[in-house]
Amino acid sequence: MLAISRILIFEQTEILLGNRKNYSDIYFRNEKDAINFIRYMVKMYLHCDSLAHANATITCDMLRDLELSRAMQVIDIPKYLYPEDQDEYLIDRIFTPRFDPERWMLERFCKQIIEGTFKKFPKYYMTDENAKWRASECLNTLLRHDYPMITVFELYKFSITSAFREYLKKKILWNTCSHLFPTPVDFVHSSLRNDQKDPFLFMMFKANYILSSPQKLNVEKKSAPTNEDDVD
Repeated sequence: MLAISRILIFEQTEILLGNRKNYSDIYFRNEKDAINFIRYMVKMYLHCDSLAHANATITCDMLRDLELSRAMQVIDIPKYLYPEDQDEYLIDRIFTPRFDPERWMLERFCKQIIEGTFKKFPKYYMTDENAKWRASECLNTLLRHDYPMITVFELYKFSITSAFREYLKKKILWNTCSHLFPTPVDFVHSSLRNDQKDPFLFMMFKANYILSSPQKLNVEKKSAPTNEDDVD
């Protein structure tokens, strides 16, 4: 871990005064060092002792004014993050304890879907090696928001209906379901917590779904979409 040495603080002060252009190359070799230094400088100059308070009040422009751009550049930006969201991501990454980048992005997309401002997932977001986990967590979040009182039995039953298909289209998840899961029942089953999963209901409703319309079964998955445009 980076030691916040007097030499580093002196260099930062010299940069602020215009007597120096940048920090020595020995500093900010990793993200953790950069974040620790930024937190220290915010506490020292802006008197923000609480990470929660800093998260609510500090902006990236304020950090740049403190000549902390070099440290900010070391922080990894997720490849699926839209450029216009980078500043918000950086602030949350710096000032959130036990920060999870994957969870942060997923929660942001779900929030936008719920608000009706979401258009499509970033390229390859729902087709790479983590896509099934993301899709399941996303559906779980949306169902808990839209149907807070629904039972597990009712969820499985909902999954075989045309209403569920329309629901997935509205939530921009139908193409994802079609590509990643053999049936919508599999999608719902995957989205449930382990203590909610019911193998008997899963098999019963999956069989019901297939027998009612065998051609619906995604035996051969279609080519993976690179963007989630949700067109049927």
